[in-house]
Amino acid sequence: MKWTECKSYFLNFLETIDEEGRMSSERKKNIFLHSVAPEGLKVHKSMTKISGSGDTNVSENVLTEFDNYFAPKVCIGILRSKFFQTKQESGETVDEYVAALKVLANDCKFDHLQGQLIRDQVVMHTRDPAIQERLWINGDAELDDILAIVRKAELSSRSAKAVKTETKEFGESTVNKIKYKEMGRPKEEGGKN
Repeated sequence: MKWTECKSYFLNFLETIDEEGRMSSERKKNIFLHSVAPEGLKVHKSMTKISGSGDTNVSENVLTEFDNYFAPKVCIGILRSKFFQTKQESGETVDEYVAALKVLANDCKFDHLQGQLIRDQVVMHTRDPAIQERLWINGDAELDDILAIVRKAELSSRSAKAVKTETKEFGESTVNKIKYKEMGRPKEEGGKN
């Protein structure tokens, strides 16, 4: 199990057993160490040895110690590069694309620029050139406005495809053609009409 999942499970458990928030930090730490034992206890003991204190209560916030221990040391530049290179995949809706961008942006430390940078990514990397042109025309529109435009375009595109599919399925094969025989006048003798 990943550390982030383990931490999430523990925090949910802790919230359940300490609804009123009266539990001491020491007790919370002991419950945590019990829940991650034996592997987690080994990690905690190694952090205690590194600190040189011999005391098993290295920190009141043992979760922070574990965060620091398990947190991958990744360069912000690499994370941002991945964010800026992410393009909308074929078949991916704008909402799915934005959700993926938000997950990436959370680690990029964009702070107050996050919404604007996500908006810019949607404008620059949307798959449909006609939609992209329309977004460029809207200039400094907010992310919500941009998303509304793209959602409408996606809905229109899906509806148009559905109509085409229904038209093809409904086509000539289900329509009975009426064929008329040419009725001519009886020919007179001698070949004259």
